[in-house]
Amino acid sequence: MILFGHLGLGDALTSPVRGELPRRWILLGTVLPDLADKPLYYALTFATGLSGAQLPFIRGTRSFGHAWLIAATLWAAAGSKGWPRLRALALGMATHPLLDFVSDFVLLGLGGAGERGATLWPLSCWRFTIAELTWFTDH
Repeated sequence: MILFGHLGLGDALTSPVRGELPRRWILLGTVLPDLADKPLYYALTFATGLSGAQLPFIRGTRSFGHAWLIAATLWAAAGSKGWPRLRALALGMATHPLLDFVSDFVLLGLGGAGERGATLWPLSCWRFTIAELTWFTDH
């Protein structure tokens, strides 16, 4: 998790479209995928003693929170209810997988970046991609 990268770049990406949406909720949204997915994976790893490909479904630190489907669902729900905080959260969340993809592309090239994203779940595949990490310090 590159905390300040997600906060700063996510804020910059949303600034042209954020309008009156509360900025602090956008900033929370930029890091929320990692705040949700990493503890989920490590809790499963700790509870089962398994990691990565040994786990049946959530096999890495990028799962539900990193999927644009979740951000789009929150955006739609916020629009129907008129909740600007939830809409701001969804907008921030939408920047997170994009920035992860770009950083993976820089580090791994197009093949590695495309294989590792949960961005298009469940359209791209049913299971999440594998990350052979056994503890948070592996990051």
